[in-house]
Amino acid sequence: MALANLKPKDKDEEDSYMFQTVGHHAVSLYAEAMELPLYRRTLEGKSVEIGRDYDVNSMDEVEDLFSLLKQVKDEMNVEAVSVGAILSDYQRVRVENVCGRLNLTVLAYLWQRDQTELLDEMIKCDVEAIIIKVAALGLEPSKHLGLELESIQSHMGEMKDKYGLNVCGEGGEYETFTLDCPLFNKSIVIDSKEVVVHSDDAFAPVAYLNLTEMHLEDKDYLIPLPERLEHLPMMNSKCIKEDLGFTGSINDLDTENSAQLEESLVKEEDSSDPQITAQLDSDYICVYKDVSGLFSLCGVCGFGEEGCDVETVSSEAMKSLAYALSSHGLMVQDLMSVCLYVRRMEDFSCINNSYRSMFNINPPVRVCVQANLPCNVLLQLDALGYNNQSGISRLPMRQTMHIQSLSHWAPANIGPYSQACQLGDVVFVSGQIGMVPANLKIIEGSVLHESRLSLRHVSRVLSAMSPGTGFNNIISAICYVTHASHISKAMEEWHRAFYNATQTQQEVAKRLLTFVVVPALPKGANVEWQVVAGISGQIKHGELVYSHEHFPSMSHYIVSVGQPNWCSLTVRLDRIGNETVDAGEVVGALLGTMWQMWQRACHDVAVLGCTEASPASLPTLPLRVFYLQHLLQTSSLVAAYEECKSAVLGLNAPPATFIPVEAFQLKQTIVTLCM
Repeated sequence: MALANLKPKDKDEEDSYMFQTVGHHAVSLYAEAMELPLYRRTLEGKSVEIGRDYDVNSMDEVEDLFSLLKQVKDEMNVEAVSVGAILSDYQRVRVENVCGRLNLTVLAYLWQRDQTELLDEMIKCDVEAIIIKVAALGLEPSKHLGLELESIQSHMGEMKDKYGLNVCGEGGEYETFTLDCPLFNKSIVIDSKEVVVHSDDAFAPVAYLNLTEMHLEDKDYLIPLPERLEHLPMMNSKCIKEDLGFTGSINDLDTENSAQLEESLVKEEDSSDPQITAQLDSDYICVYKDVSGLFSLCGVCGFGEEGCDVETVSSEAMKSLAYALSSHGLMVQDLMSVCLYVRRMEDFSCINNSYRSMFNINPPVRVCVQANLPCNVLLQLDALGYNNQSGISRLPMRQTMHIQSLSHWAPANIGPYSQACQLGDVVFVSGQIGMVPANLKIIEGSVLHESRLSLRHVSRVLSAMSPGTGFNNIISAICYVTHASHISKAMEEWHRAFYNATQTQQEVAKRLLTFVVVPALPKGANVEWQVVAGISGQIKHGELVYSHEHFPSMSHYIVSVGQPNWCSLTVRLDRIGNETVDAGEVVGALLGTMWQMWQRACHDVAVLGCTEASPASLPTLPLRVFYLQHLLQTSSLVAAYEECKSAVLGLNAPPATFIPVEAFQLKQTIVTLCM
């Protein structure tokens, strides 16, 4: 371990967007108090790159941090950097940029913590820190400089209520200097100090303490460091089950093996899997663009036989993706959401390396599942993107949230995907599994634990991306599980998430969610959630029961009116008895029902205030068709879709991806279309 510090050049305080420099004279005492080596560097750069994202600039102060941490890594072989960011995206993005270049993990365990709770936790953990700078309305140099955290706690609570101040000073309201804490082997004592007034503003004066003389004192009784830290009342990953509301032990097996569950869920069939021998042609890539600037793509596959070089296959697939986009005047940077299906989850590492090479900053959100793809296909993907080169659309540019720091908030996206991507009033969220944010391991316990934790991730990502957005704003939801018996527990947690919803919203929630059973999920998870939310507040739900000779259908849609207008459409096709399943008839029934629902959705958009009452008033999104793998196969479904899509949907039909699954929530369901 080591400490690292950037100090100002020939002054007490540097005007920096990134770093606290007030109190730098006493930083060397930190190293002595903790008995750790100290690395220091003088700030040479300035705050040059001040945009949302950071591009490397040799004149920027961030490069001083890069040089400092590189020296520490080279000499100490450290693996991670601990930072205290709570809310600042500006600081987080830059620290993650530096650590990404140095292959260091960012530890940001204060990130997104409730500041009132955090301040109280620091005080209870015996952090003795004083205020050494004030710079906000409600904080006065004569009253508050030199006070300890506990002494200012109640006042900051009042200032939060009165002026909206951050009680932990995250908005620059105040700066602190630590005199003692459990990490210190000695405490720091201030012998003399002076007040320096930087700005004598009548409403929000800015002043700081210059700590002129200090010394270290031995502690009366010093116990070993591990014992000092073991019982501190602070948040840690060991408390996550209690934090989720679980007490005692939970056993899913009795419920999952009950006769009632077996009656409601699909049962195992002994029929052979046609996917083992089915193959898929390599010329199915399709890109669809509409006038709004939105585009969808499907049919990108990685073709390879058993024993082939997975990395070569995945690299070729990524080249196909880039070529398909460029041939339509698009770039991979335009992608907002990607669904990646792999034949074997053990190939994921190689596939991910090729995928990673496609993106730099702010990659699209991603969902990844294993599926029993045709025998010559190792991976396939579909995607949604936005490109406004035409200038016709009034939609804003996309916004992404790509947090790569370990924290207690939600899982870091160490890989090449973002937590969320927002386009106007629509938010896409990456697939969420039950990973403990602090260590990125799947939570120990039952499917219930995984479901509750992963849904909490969904909630936190939505709220962080768009404050006030939550489960009631979700307009599309797919839950992937690795066994049909997991569905009841996942559904239980889904309904629990809507505990404060209206009765109408709770009814919509029952129909909103699609369950599909797949062989495996990343990191051995049992549950993964894929959601899209509309934050406009104008949402309408509709449904239709469609009678077909062999395949009755239950369908529903949710319309969200905003910029852009959005439609989530789900069509469930069931089988009567043991009727023979014909791919052409299935696709015909599926598209016929979809078209009726599409027309109803367009009508609702008009009713809700949109001037266009036509299919053009809604974006054409990629269709995902999940089908029972022991009854149908991709090649026959693709052929049937290509044959009848123009007759039913018109010449500009959206692209479709066909994904084999092991089961659905209901045993009679054979196909589910999601858009």
